[in-house]
This record gives sequence, structure tokens and C-alpha cells, in this order.
Amino acid sequence: MQLPSQREFSICTTPSGKLPGWLLMLLRKPRHAVHPFKHLLLAEGLGLNAEALLQWVVAPRMALAAEPSSLRTLEVSRVSDGVLCQTLARPGGSLRQAALLTGISVTTLRLDAIRLGLSVQPRPKTLTPSVISALEQDFLAGLSLNVIAAKEQLSLASLYRVLRMKPLMAKQWRNLQVERELRERRHRFLADVCTMSLRQSLEYHWLYRHDRTWLLQQVVEYGKVPHRSEKRVDWDRRDRLLADRVVICSKKTLQQKGRPNRITMFSIGRALHVAALLEQHLNQLPLTARAIAAVVETPQEFHYRRLDWARDQLLTKGEPVIRWRLLRQAGIRSPSSDEVQKYILDLCQDNLL
Repeated sequence: MQLPSQREFSICTTPSGKLPGWLLMLLRKPRHAVHPFKHLLLAEGLGLNAEALLQWVVAPRMALAAEPSSLRTLEVSRVSDGVLCQTLARPGGSLRQAALLTGISVTTLRLDAIRLGLSVQPRPKTLTPSVISALEQDFLAGLSLNVIAAKEQLSLASLYRVLRMKPLMAKQWRNLQVERELRERRHRFLADVCTMSLRQSLEYHWLYRHDRTWLLQQVVEYGKVPHRSEKRVDWDRRDRLLADRVVICSKKTLQQKGRPNRITMFSIGRALHVAALLEQHLNQLPLTARAIAAVVETPQEFHYRRLDWARDQLLTKGEPVIRWRLLRQAGIRSPSSDEVQKYILDLCQDNLL
């Protein structure tokens, strides 16, 4: 079988020998990865021999091997080695501090420290087998991420990492979350219909989209939904109810144990399952808007609360309250605000008194 002379084979010279048909199909069959035989076939079609291909591959390696070892050593050495040595020589110096000074990742600096013979304290693993086993029980119990993070003293990023590690468990946990949300919305809907008409409930439209069969059964039991009137929603009543729920939600967030979460309008709306309502109709809820404005935290206020929590955690563990430990425990990068910098200094000085 001869190589074709049209389309993709037009640039190839027809070899004297015959090639099997399955080799030709390599060029026609789409693949996600390039098969090595494709290169050999193209080389054969272009009239190249194996010796030329081997020379292209081996020549750069031979040139690298011919370089003096001293030159390669100079390439490996970095300008940041001096900063790394000085940082690790100081009491309390860490790779993270060196990374902030040099702009190089902690992983690269750890390899440089091993190359220079510097002793580096290994970073303890947070996700140990016992912790992962406890997290599996929490996930299979259907607990929310915030509850699990507060219970196990872990960040949300660590929890998402465990979910990615175990896709089957993640699927079961998401199904449990859907069932839990469905039960909670049904309970709130049944509580609402005792004091208002069906369509005035905050959960009516969500249930109509996601649980219509059950909702229609409730319509039959409690009576038909009244016809649409000029005023479909009692905004004054809804405003009063939401304002009270916002205050209660903010107090629960401040009193919860574990790593603090910032109080924002989005977090309040997500906790109360009214995020879309607050985003689209906040202008019709003046009491709720004032309640939200009174409880939301600015970034600086949230920094203060996280730093207070981090200081208590360090004192509980018996560790010294120094700046880098305080920032790492709080999960805060080096702040640029002068007020926050002064607050950190005051927390560290109070520990020394």
C-alpha cells in the first residue's frame, strides 16, 4: 500500500516500500494524545531516517552533559539563598517569612533549604487518618460545612479538599444536604400557612419549583391558593419578620465556636435562605436593611475579631503570642492598615506583660 498524495499526505514523498493500512489510519483517526507512531510515519513520509531523529534528540543531552559541573551548580544557586539563611537563623524564623521577603513559594524555599543543609521544621499534617475518619462520619451524618469546620477546627478549604479526595462520599453528603434543605423548607412552609395564606409564605415559590408534588398535596389539604390580587405580598409583615431573623442570625454567628466567619449581607441571606430576596427587593424592606447595616462587619472589624480568636487559641495551646503565630492562626496575610498593625502589636505586648 502506497502513501496517498492528496490532503494531509500532499507534503509527503511516497516511499518506495509499502506501509500497512493501520499505520495510515493513525493520521486519520482523531485522538486526545499524539501516538508515537504518528511521528515515525511522518518521518518516513518526509524521507527522514532514524539516525537523523536520534541525532536531534541526543545532541542537546550530550551538550548538557559536556558542560562543567561548576556551571550547573551556579545555575542552581539562587540570589535568595542569603535571605533564606538569615531568616532561618533568627529565632522564630520560618519559610513563610522568607517567602514574603523573596517572593518565592514556600515549597521552592524548602527545597533550597535542604540543598543548603539548613534544618527546617517539618510542617505538621492537619488531615491525619484519624481526622479524615472523623470527617467522614460528620459528612455521612449530613452536617453542614460550617458546623463541621467549627467542630473539627478546620478551614473550609480543608473540607473541600477531603470532598475532592472522596467523590463517592461527597455525592452522598450532597444528597443529604438536599434532603435536609427540603425538610427545613417544608417545616417553615407548614409553620407559615398557620398564620398566612399559602402564597405569602417565603418558601412557596421554592417548593413550587423543586417539590411541586408535595406542595400540591398541601394546597388540596389547606385549600386552593387565592387568586392574585393587587397586593400579592404583605411587605410590612415580611419586613418585620426578616428584621428579627437578621438580628438572631447575627448573634448566632458571633456566638458560634470555631474559626470566625464574617457577617455580610450575603452570609445572612444564605443562612436565612433569602439571598435572592435581599438582593432583588431590599428597597422594599427598610427595617431589614437597617438591621443588616447594623450587624454587617467591615474588613477591619472582622480582622479584629479573628485576631482576638487567634490570641485565645494560642493561649489555650500554651504557645507564645507573637506576630507571625498570630497571623497564621488567624489566617490573615500581612495587613496594610496601620490600625490593624497597631492592634496586632497591642495583642503581642499584652501577652508579654
